[in-house]
Amino acid sequence: MTIENTYVPVKVSGDDATLTFSFSFKIYADTDLVVYLQDKTTEVRTTQVLGVDYSVTINPVAEGGTITFEAASVPASTDWVEIFSIIPNTQPVDIPTDGNLREEALEGGMDRTVRQIQQLNYDLSTKVGLPTGATGINLPEGSGDAYIGWNSTGDELENKSPVGVTGATGPTGPSGGPAGATGATGPTGPTGPTGLGANTTVQVVIGNGTDIISAGIWGDVQVPFDGTITGVTLLADQAATAVIDIWVDTYANFPPTNADSITAAAPPTLTAANKSNDTTLTGWTTALSDGDILRFNVDSNDVATKITLNLEITRST
Repeated sequence: MTIENTYVPVKVSGDDATLTFSFSFKIYADTDLVVYLQDKTTEVRTTQVLGVDYSVTINPVAEGGTITFEAASVPASTDWVEIFSIIPNTQPVDIPTDGNLREEALEGGMDRTVRQIQQLNYDLSTKVGLPTGATGINLPEGSGDAYIGWNSTGDELENKSPVGVTGATGPTGPSGGPAGATGATGPTGPTGPTGLGANTTVQVVIGNGTDIISAGIWGDVQVPFDGTITGVTLLADQAATAVIDIWVDTYANFPPTNADSITAAAPPTLTAANKSNDTTLTGWTTALSDGDILRFNVDSNDVATKITLNLEITRST
């Protein structure tokens, strides 16, 4: 099996009812996942216990699978459900000496290495690092009550002494004397978090890469934020002619039906091509609300066995 999906951890909202959540990256054992419930207010994570809080089902024919929570551990609407890959950095494939080398075993070992690299790349992307090409920069020795910053020329790191907070105004002197001197200005606070308007992508993979995709419903995704759809991209495994409709309704009205289509007369379409992109979205209903359910329905397809649909969304919450 090839590794076609990049590794993106799952972060979706609980809703006090849903027990099963999917992931699109390949794993080899139930223990290759770690699952958290994160409180949306305090951001405190609670590690879920395999076999106690949830179970894992691995897709036998494609990348990915699902986790299913026990009824007593159903994620609340106040929690995020987070699913991360933790494939051990080991190589369990034993290649025999002077024996038969099975292609399946060799490819499996290579696939596992790719997945380990994907995990490492994701972990590095979440760490503070130097710009590409930066060399010869070392951390200074530790110093009490100091912080690390760039020197005046911006080419070395050094210990810096913190600037004190603004001092209080001194008292007025006797008999109308002058006020005391104002204390030194404190340091500038850290940059705040990125505001609303950031773009995000909702991705759905349709088909198993082997069988021709049939018409009908292929999945549902819940959106955990308010936002506006700004574009749609289709990527197929081969040149094909296919039409995929998108139905949207509230969680209370689940499931969406054809009457809830948001694509008007311009659904995402492939015409004898393996890719398409639409940012005009003529006639579309593009507004989404927190908790809305997206349903993806294949109206028609001739030869494609796997199609990836990406919805670009600008968040407003």
